[in-house]
Amino acid sequence: MDFHNERSAEVFVSWTRKRIISPSVEVKSQEKLETFKQVHKVLVVYFGQKNHDFEMFLTLASQMDNVEFMHMFNQEDKAKVVVYTYHSDPVTDESSPLELVGLRAFVERFKYPLLMEFKGQEAIDTIFTYKKPGIFFFRDEETHSF
Repeated sequence: MDFHNERSAEVFVSWTRKRIISPSVEVKSQEKLETFKQVHKVLVVYFGQKNHDFEMFLTLASQMDNVEFMHMFNQEDKAKVVVYTYHSDPVTDESSPLELVGLRAFVERFKYPLLMEFKGQEAIDTIFTYKKPGIFFFRDEETHSF
């Protein structure tokens, strides 16, 4: 199995966990979800039952190494997927049933935070590969002034 991602501990641990344990982590409480939202710059969460929609979600999660996927099971008839990004409002997809192509397009569209550091392959891809608009601010590392 080849590893073709950013060379950081966080990405490598996520990549390994998705292949060995599960592509998505179950979250059992709202408090835990709030904690994870603070830790991860981008977090994709499935809310719903363990059914076809969840299987589509897991398939996508196993294919996207640079995004954290989590799930919370509930008794709602209609599943939803929410993308949480740092410094942005959450975005929800309530398509039913969830289909892989539409779900992938949804996550790809909203996985970039409104405000992000220009650091690493993710930043390069955001601006130059996916051609997302951006404004650059430069700051002094010592004084943190612009």
